Amino acid sequence: MIDLYVSPLKWKNKVALQAKNIFVDNLEHYYSFFDIASRLPVNENGIIVDVGAFNGATTIIFSKQFPGRKVIGFEPHPSSFEVALKKCAPYPDITLFPYALDNEKGEKDFYVSDNGLSSSLNSSLENISFRVNGKIKVKVSTLDDMLASEGKILFIKLDTQGRELNILKGAETLKKTKFILTEMNNHQIYDNACQYYEVDEFLRKQNFKLYNLTSGFNYNGITEYDALYKNMSAD
Repeated sequence: MIDLYVSPLKWKNKVALQAKNIFVDNLEHYYSFFDIASRLPVNENGIIVDVGAFNGATTIIFSKQFPGRKVIGFEPHPSSFEVALKKCAPYPDITLFPYALDNEKGEKDFYVSDNGLSSSLNSSLENISFRVNGKIKVKVSTLDDMLASEGKILFIKLDTQGRELNILKGAETLKKTKFILTEMNNHQIYDNACQYYEVDEFLRKQNFKLYNLTSGFNYNGITEYDALYKNMSAD
């Protein structure tokens, strides 16, 4: 019901942002990420990490929103990575890596969906929104391995189709991260997909506090939230 009242305002905001050339692609989920990240303090220092960069659209949004900040993106799917490389080429502060992130390094199966955005290290169950066309092998690394040489991290964005908790568990990188912006699920479209309450419980134990929350996607009982958590221990 709330969405019925605020949707005209959301639409007005999206039109304004599009007029400013904020978006590379006009997708609702990208607006959700932008909207929630825009609530971050603009004077905070640190790099930005985009895990699940897909075609580079969110990576570019963050680079435009925080000009002059180093932005690191990760995208394991070869064709999506190539698109992201081309789109991000005009942005010197962006660096992209063709890796999936997880709780261990190596090589793993990556399940490729027909809509691209829903591809994941988790295999898909029967669902209403997409179909898995096959699987490929992709390189996998960890937050700690990829970000060991980096200093303070302003925020890490996670959009990995139910793999978010795997990426976060055991990561010492969280100690130097001020915010976590993560997709959270209330469904089991994927095998072993983490649920919102599992991610919430884990982050609270790491002294992160829920800072903001919005619904990024909702269809026929399938809901995905975008949640922003603040590290209460970080400087």
